[in-house]
Amino acid sequence: VVAVARALRGSPRLLYHLATVQCLVWVGNTAWNIYGGQWFTSSVFQGDQHAPEGSDRKDAYREGNAAFSHGGQARAVLQLISALAIIMLLLRRWLRPRLVLALCIFVGCVAS
Repeated sequence: VVAVARALRGSPRLLYHLATVQCLVWVGNTAWNIYGGQWFTSSVFQGDQHAPEGSDRKDAYREGNAAFSHGGQARAVLQLISALAIIMLLLRRWLRPRLVLALCIFVGCVAS
């Protein structure tokens, strides 16, 4: 722990900036994972978690929850593939790192 503290003391400001951004991304992803499923089941599928068993709204809630879970798994696979592709691009030095970052930000904006 002491060695890590010493290493951080002499680190450039960019490292602190990147660490802050990563923490904020983590907070955003956590909020999405917690509240995204609730919104998806009630708004998209018109389901109700507290509906009586066997009702249409309870069935819609289950279908929405399954669809949200499936989408989350597909997202994880795509994130893994894209992360490996970005690592390959950066290791092969085909593109400058700033261009790769700009492309990632642009694709993220379009996808949003």
